Amino acid sequence: MGPERDPGSGERRSPQPAPGRGLEAGSELGSSVEAGEKHAGRVSANGASAERSSAHKVEIEGLGVTFYSHRHSDGFEALRNINLSVGDGEFVSILGRSGCGKSTFFNTVAGLIEPTTGTVRCDGELIGGQPGHAGYMMQRDHLFPWRSVRDNVVVGLDVLGENKRASRRRADELFPRFGLSGFEDVYPEALSGGMRQRAALMRTMLLERPLLLLDEPFGALDAITRAEMQAWLLEIWSEFRRTVLFITHDVEEAVFLSDRVVVLGGPPGEVLVSAEVPIERPREYAEVVTSDEFTRVKHEILDVISR
Repeated sequence: MGPERDPGSGERRSPQPAPGRGLEAGSELGSSVEAGEKHAGRVSANGASAERSSAHKVEIEGLGVTFYSHRHSDGFEALRNINLSVGDGEFVSILGRSGCGKSTFFNTVAGLIEPTTGTVRCDGELIGGQPGHAGYMMQRDHLFPWRSVRDNVVVGLDVLGENKRASRRRADELFPRFGLSGFEDVYPEALSGGMRQRAALMRTMLLERPLLLLDEPFGALDAITRAEMQAWLLEIWSEFRRTVLFITHDVEEAVFLSDRVVVLGGPPGEVLVSAEVPIERPREYAEVVTSDEFTRVKHEILDVISR
């Protein structure tokens, strides 16, 4: 892999995942991305806001990521000049076509990739390729088939060296809330798709990270189960009030779940628009998705995507 331009020194280097920290407990498992800027208008370009929240959980300024390889000796620009603030407790969806840089954006926010240009901060601390501040839940549940559900949901805590008895006590307290009571000692093959995703989210929540990165966690589910999981996720989010960044290709899913929807174009990935969702919470699925306000916001976003 070839070099990449260092914005400070002018030297060239390649963006690399943080050493020895690929898809492991503190990064892949999950936590929360807390809320961001509130918009004076309903839709604003480039993620900018006329009115900022007083408490930003995540602040991203001028973020760019370029990859160098033998195939792309001049560099492949994956992300360009992304500016975004996410407030404490906010639920923000990142929406865009395949290949626009959503996963690269998440990996950079998670600290798995070092930015080529710009900065990423969580609670004011510079991330710069250092993971551990966010829980990261992916589309696949990544449950180990040889471990019971109880042992799967505490695997991140085990990796971190937490007391095993205390970890399992904490997990047992949460099983009823995650709809898994009575399944603690079974193996993943006995769970439905929705139950496996709830177990994966529980594993993420047990890490108690302030920021949750959810990368299409319901993408593989059927439509009915997906709608049920979306409503359930909002209940869990309301109860634990973590900051969430949520990747999706589904406009309706993004509008139903979010305080704000950020649309990425590209490549290179750039913020096309940041749209506020002015629908009151709590949200009941059937009522919200058939409302005039939901339809209006959905059409605004689709109009941006189709340009």
